[in-house]
Amino acid sequence: GSTPRRDGRPPPRFPPPGTPPVAWASSSATQRNIHVARFNGATWERVGPDMPLNYTPGALASNPSLAFGTSGAPMVAWVENSAVKFKLFSGTAWVRAEGPGGAEGPASSAAGRVKLSTFPANGTPVLAWSEGSSSSRRIRASSGLDFELLASAVTPQLPLDSSLTEFDVVAIASSQITVTWAQVGTLHSILAREWTGSTWSDLTSAVSNASQPFLSFSMSRDREELVYSADVPLTNQSSAQFFHRAFSSFIPSGL
Repeated sequence: GSTPRRDGRPPPRFPPPGTPPVAWASSSATQRNIHVARFNGATWERVGPDMPLNYTPGALASNPSLAFGTSGAPMVAWVENSAVKFKLFSGTAWVRAEGPGGAEGPASSAAGRVKLSTFPANGTPVLAWSEGSSSSRRIRASSGLDFELLASAVTPQLPLDSSLTEFDVVAIASSQITVTWAQVGTLHSILAREWTGSTWSDLTSAVSNASQPFLSFSMSRDREELVYSADVPLTNQSSAQFFHRAFSSFIPSGL
């Protein structure tokens, strides 16, 4: 048997239309495995016969991220032995992005987490992942089934007093891609950069707070809304509170 891991961060997604699937990481006696299941209306069932999805038996796999093509076919990215991996479901089996002999994922090393998104018009996958350790950590990104790298990195190497925590990627339209991330340093900040087709540029001013660490956040596909949670100190305790902002200006908008 296997035990679900907290760091598996099972992400539910809802293809239009379809049954809700989920991807997760679990541990057995010899490895950490990536699984995908969906709800068929009565019970949960495995998606495809190829479980677990790991490329290497005995590998340490974690942090799966789930997205869908235009037909609703699922695809999954995860980190396996510190490298980013990817598979998509053909309808009968889980396969490499470009078929037999194709790459297992983008060129990566010392990867920590990965996020997966798809363009609404054509289902092309976009991956963003954290890479490196401590102050050298940065975010990199790729687009397409050939995992074309989008410049050398989304973010430069972080300052010595900073660390990278949560991040996310949204593929919007054409080649428009936005990556958001939480950075801890002198201030606790959420920042965003946009892919212009040839380079990454700052999208807007940051959400910053010197005393409230950001716990998690999510951005809408149209980039109009940002919802995030922060650890707000109270008397003799702390409390996770949720905030809602208009992404375009990061001005509080009602919560």
